[in-house]
Amino acid sequence: MEAAALFLAPFVLSLLAALVVRRWWALIVPVVAVPLYYSGLRYGWWGGGVGDGAWVLLAAFLTLVAVAGCAVVIGLFRLLARRP
Repeated sequence: MEAAALFLAPFVLSLLAALVVRRWWALIVPVVAVPLYYSGLRYGWWGGGVGDGAWVLLAAFLTLVAVAGCAVVIGLFRLLARRP
């Protein structure tokens, strides 16, 4: 359970940033947070490490998913703001 929470932490942080800021520059948060999270795992700053070499692909994939999620949230808020 703890590992899943740590796994989702950068993604949730990214979506929260999009919900709070509601500006396109909030897309920087997942671009920084997800790689920083995996760097911390890799270098033992927190967690139990990353295991084999597939973590690089997972980190890249999750960065893209987090950026897409943030873009959807920001886009929805912008679309709703335009409605009369």
